[in-house]
Amino acid sequence: MGWNEKGLRIKFQVAAPVQKVFFPAWRRGDSLEFFFSSRSEKSPYLTKYHHHFVFFPEKVEGVLAKEVTRFHFNDLHELADPKELFVTVENRPQGYILEAFLPAKVLFGYNPEHFSKVGFSYQINRFRSASTAFSVRAGEYALEKHPALWSFLVLKK
Repeated sequence: MGWNEKGLRIKFQVAAPVQKVFFPAWRRGDSLEFFFSSRSEKSPYLTKYHHHFVFFPEKVEGVLAKEVTRFHFNDLHELADPKELFVTVENRPQGYILEAFLPAKVLFGYNPEHFSKVGFSYQINRFRSASTAFSVRAGEYALEKHPALWSFLVLKK
């Protein structure tokens, strides 16, 4: 993962070939979920500063990524337009590499100059295989509903 004031760049290398992609049931197939909070708060519920993106190794409904954040009813921001999420996928026989750039304008509250500590987590889903998650054991908790379980990342220059 890399960052600057213009946004975040993330890169995943998955050591398994793509099998199947589904939407809206993305966890049934191959997908990558990325959870991001533009503030360093350990909130027990989702706020307007939280984001949940799903990336696909193949186009689904014409896109490679979508924001699917489900907010607490009082805290909302407009979901990112999939056209503003820049994603490339390089398929290889042994797996694939997915790179994405999330511009600052789709990350509500993103301001690394004033908030250099951010929350994040991810989950890798595979068709007919167990998911892998960072920060908790996959399947134990619904990461998208529990931002207090996400890890912290310090954005340093």
